[in-house]
Amino acid sequence: MFFIKLFYFLKGYVIIRAESIFIERFINICIRRGLRLHSIFKIDDRTISCSMSVSDFLKIRPVAKKTNTKIK
Repeated sequence: MFFIKLFYFLKGYVIIRAESIFIERFINICIRRGLRLHSIFKIDDRTISCSMSVSDFLKIRPVAKKTNTKIK
């Protein structure tokens, strides 16, 4: 896991955890707006973990607000 995090750091990726009741809607809106999500893992019914580029992470705030998603 350490090497994966190191690789993402060097490439300019961040690993996020998104928690929401409408997690599928969050993913669909991100795809529609061109925000690339990589390595999506479902943790439970309301939570996913994924990686994305730093530039896409800066654009995710309106999507998170629209779907009431908590991003960590």
